[in-house]
Amino acid sequence: MLSGGVEEQASFASRGARQTLRACDAYRHVVGCELVASVRALHRRDLRIDPGPPVGLAFDLADAALEADVVDRPLTDDVRVATALLDQFVDL
Repeated sequence: MLSGGVEEQASFASRGARQTLRACDAYRHVVGCELVASVRALHRRDLRIDPGPPVGLAFDLADAALEADVVDRPLTDDVRVATALLDQFVDL
């Protein structure tokens, strides 16, 4: 806004940028959870998928990195691994 011909300096851009980074981190966590749930569901149903690249490659990468055991247990480590895998999906 302009007041008396002088621009007021009350920018909330830095706060908005920090909030955006926090939202992106939360979104990555949600996508990691979805990846773990998807791989576990396919294992539980003993389904084999072959959708072709890049989805098939993403599944193969996640399947190799995540625990194959689908029993009830804390999934914190699986979610951490899945979230780290998201960076590798960019190259697929």
